[in-house]
Parts: sequence; C-alpha cells; structure tokens
Amino acid sequence: MPETTKGYVAIHGGSEEYFQEIEVEVSGGYFIAQKPLKPTVLPPGKYTVEIALNPPQFQPSAVQSKIGHKGEFLEGHFVKAGMLGKSIHYTREIIIDKD
Repeated sequence: MPETTKGYVAIHGGSEEYFQEIEVEVSGGYFIAQKPLKPTVLPPGKYTVEIALNPPQFQPSAVQSKIGHKGEFLEGHFVKAGMLGKSIHYTREIIIDKD
C-alpha cells in the first residue's frame, strides 16, 4: 500500500464482548498505530480481527492517485466493493485458550 494510506485494526468478540479499534497509517510498508492500544489481557474465547482501509474518498490525495478515487486500481483477494467504491478488508477469527 502507498505511504500514508489510512485504515484501522479492530478486535472484537470473546465471552465479555470485548471491542477495541485503532487507527493505522502505512509507513515504511507497515501499518503504524496512530496511538497505542489499551493494554489488556484477553480472556479465553473466540475473537475476530479486522484490518481495513478507509474508503478511497477519505484517503490523502497522493494515495487516491495510486489506488483510484473509487479504488478502481485496487486488485486482489481482499479487495471488496462497497457503496463508496473498492477497498481492502481482511477478517480472521482467532481463539484464545485458557493456557
């Protein structure tokens, strides 16, 4: 993804309906958090981790010029079409065991 691409990482679920979301930005080829996650120990359970880009219209103009104003230049397995154009969305379930 181009430098300064904006998105978020979220984790939710578990027996206590845990939810935490953090804004990220691409820097040096990595997603860098805009602020640190709240430290916590996740209790055992099943959680969903989501990584998604903000819609193209909400990306910086330099990013829009590479991905398209409606994401039309995005391709790949995790590219999803939505009401605001194409974007990237990845979801994975994880299980935290007692041990």
